[in-house]
Amino acid sequence: MDVVDVLRASGTALNPPAGYSAWWWITVALAVLALLALGWRTRLVLRGARDSAPAGGLESLRALTTQALDAIRDQEPDPRRAVQEMSAQVRRFVGVVSDGDADYTTLPALRCAAVKDPRLDAVVTFLEHVRPGLFDGRSPLDVDDVHRRAREVVQRWV
Repeated sequence: MDVVDVLRASGTALNPPAGYSAWWWITVALAVLALLALGWRTRLVLRGARDSAPAGGLESLRALTTQALDAIRDQEPDPRRAVQEMSAQVRRFVGVVSDGDADYTTLPALRCAAVKDPRLDAVVTFLEHVRPGLFDGRSPLDVDDVHRRAREVVQRWV
């Protein structure tokens, strides 16, 4: 006699394993649909961010950046803050036009990137010029000179 026969003889019924409710499968299907919708929406947002570059391309972005540099020079009373903002504008411009991350990269990383992309040499030279004035309180800051150099970097970018 095996176990099943013993249980039948004792009057104890075997209960089959309980199956999962259909609601669980509906929940799983809804979760998958939600993930697909989130992925689709993320794709659309990222495509919109990529396509939101100025319509005129490089020349339009160059004009916007030089206007921003002029506005910083004319409106920012604190020289250190003005130089910081001009440096950020140049980095942002180069980051956008080169499809890189110049606005987030450190100076040593930019030097390494300039080995691969010689266009970044001018940016490295500019940042090396403004660095002492930004990080050493004793170094003088010439906002007009920094403005001129920043405009040169933007205007000469190819």
